[in-house]
Amino acid sequence: MVLMADIVEEGTASVGGAAWVTSAPHARSGPRVSGPNMLVDPKAIRSEGGNVAGVDGSVLWRKQAVMQPHGAFTDSGGTPATSIIGWW
Repeated sequence: MVLMADIVEEGTASVGGAAWVTSAPHARSGPRVSGPNMLVDPKAIRSEGGNVAGVDGSVLWRKQAVMQPHGAFTDSGGTPATSIIGWW
């Protein structure tokens, strides 16, 4: 079970909240962000993957190719929000 992870996400508000982007903290050339209003699969911006921490205290590297999309946030009622998708 995943406790926390480096977030690779689709639906991130860019600086000033003017546009929505896909962002990845670990690409071959460092952190990457798609162009404005481009919600693309993280592999399209060359995401390599991210660190994933389990409830047992372990931390593992997970390649982007095996990451799955999840609702990254919940609304006030606890329902996963679909506007931001996190990959882990």
